[in-house]
Amino acid sequence: MSAYEEFAREKRAVDALLQDGFVIVGTSEELEGMELRFRKRLAGSTESPEPVYAKLLLLTADARKYVSNLIFSEQQKKQA
Repeated sequence: MSAYEEFAREKRAVDALLQDGFVIVGTSEELEGMELRFRKRLAGSTESPEPVYAKLLLLTADARKYVSNLIFSEQQKKQA
Protein backbone atom coordinates (compact mmCIF):
# COMPACT_ATOMS: atom_id res chain seq x y z
CA MET A 1 0.00 0.00 0.00
CA SER A 2 1.36 3.43 -0.88
CA ALA A 3 2.00 6.07 1.77
CA TYR A 4 -0.90 8.16 0.47
CA GLU A 5 -3.31 5.22 0.57
CA GLU A 6 -2.31 4.48 4.17
CA PHE A 7 -2.84 8.15 5.12
CA ALA A 8 -6.20 8.24 3.32
CA ARG A 9 -7.35 5.09 5.16
CA GLU A 10 -6.40 6.57 8.56
CA LYS A 11 -7.99 9.95 7.70
CA ARG A 12 -11.25 8.22 6.72
CA ALA A 13 -11.23 6.31 10.02
CA VAL A 14 -10.80 9.54 12.02
CA ASP A 15 -13.44 11.38 10.00
CA ALA A 16 -15.91 8.49 10.36
CA LEU A 17 -15.60 8.52 14.15
CA LEU A 18 -16.00 12.30 14.28
CA GLN A 19 -19.07 12.17 12.02
CA ASP A 20 -20.54 9.47 14.23
CA GLY A 21 -20.54 11.89 17.17
CA PHE A 22 -17.28 10.98 18.84
CA VAL A 23 -14.92 13.66 20.13
CA ILE A 24 -11.19 13.38 20.69
CA VAL A 25 -10.51 13.30 24.41
CA GLY A 26 -6.84 12.36 24.43
CA THR A 27 -3.75 11.48 22.50
CA SER A 28 -0.50 9.78 23.28
CA GLU A 29 2.60 9.37 21.17
CA GLU A 30 4.19 5.96 21.15
CA LEU A 31 6.95 4.33 19.15
CA GLU A 32 4.32 2.69 16.94
CA GLY A 33 2.42 5.92 16.27
CA MET A 34 -0.20 8.18 17.83
CA GLU A 35 -3.00 6.66 19.86
CA LEU A 36 -6.23 8.66 19.78
CA ARG A 37 -8.91 8.24 22.41
CA PHE A 38 -12.49 9.15 21.54
CA ARG A 39 -15.66 9.45 23.62
CA LYS A 40 -19.31 9.48 22.61
CA ARG A 41 -22.14 10.08 25.01
CA LEU A 42 -25.35 8.36 24.03
CA ALA A 43 -27.82 11.22 24.38
CA GLY A 44 -31.43 10.23 24.79
CA SER A 45 -30.72 6.54 25.03
CA THR A 46 -32.62 4.70 27.73
CA GLU A 47 -30.43 1.60 27.40
CA SER A 48 -27.08 3.02 28.44
CA PRO A 49 -26.43 6.60 29.50
CA GLU A 50 -22.76 5.65 29.85
CA PRO A 51 -20.34 7.16 27.35
CA VAL A 52 -18.90 4.95 24.63
CA TYR A 53 -15.14 4.95 24.10
CA ALA A 54 -13.03 4.16 21.05
CA LYS A 55 -9.31 4.07 20.32
CA LEU A 56 -7.47 4.46 17.04
CA LEU A 57 -3.77 4.04 16.30
CA LEU A 58 -2.38 6.31 13.59
CA LEU A 59 0.83 5.12 11.98
CA THR A 60 1.49 7.75 9.31
CA ALA A 61 3.00 11.14 9.99
CA ASP A 62 0.47 12.81 7.68
CA ALA A 63 -2.46 11.39 9.66
CA ARG A 64 -0.88 12.60 12.89
CA LYS A 65 -0.45 16.07 11.39
CA TYR A 66 -4.08 15.99 10.22
CA VAL A 67 -5.32 15.21 13.74
CA SER A 68 -3.04 17.85 15.26
CA ASN A 69 -4.57 20.42 12.92
CA LEU A 70 -8.09 19.29 13.89
CA ILE A 71 -7.28 19.70 17.58
CA PHE A 72 -5.62 23.07 17.03
CA SER A 73 -8.59 24.34 14.98
CA GLU A 74 -11.01 23.25 17.70
CA GLN A 75 -8.99 25.06 20.35
CA GLN A 76 -8.94 28.21 18.23
CA LYS A 77 -12.75 28.09 17.91
CA LYS A 78 -13.11 27.82 21.70
CA GLN A 79 -10.84 30.82 22.28
CA ALA A 80 -12.66 33.04 19.75
